[in-house]
Amino acid sequence: MITNRSELPNERLRELDQICRDVREHYRATASSVGVLSDGFFSHLAAEGTAPVEQIIASTAPASLAANRDLPTIISDLRAHPQFCTSQFVTGPPYSRFYAAVPIKNKAGKRFAVLAIARDVPDDDFSLNEADFLLESALLIAELLG
Repeated sequence: MITNRSELPNERLRELDQICRDVREHYRATASSVGVLSDGFFSHLAAEGTAPVEQIIASTAPASLAANRDLPTIISDLRAHPQFCTSQFVTGPPYSRFYAAVPIKNKAGKRFAVLAIARDVPDDDFSLNEADFLLESALLIAELLG
């Protein structure tokens, strides 16, 4: 299993980065990112948007929630969430308020990575139905990282 960018051929890196760009644009997010879970930590594979994007995916908080669920993780307002309101990526740059993520699964169905988006404004209207493009993109990434 791929655990960092240096293990990917340039063509796959470009495809992965393009998927992140497409996801960010589709959701008008401030950031999108892909991280792989390895030995209890997240390794950054791709990101698009405001720096430091890596904090969003590398944070043990929301990303670990998404990695342990089959359904999308949606946090409409990180600042109002008791577990995340004091997180560095909420209280400081990139000042994330909204977070949504889906697990990326291998062919055996094991969750091994997370595709996440973040915005600097809350979003109380984001629903599971709106996560469809995120889920479809996660399937593309799973095939790419295969």
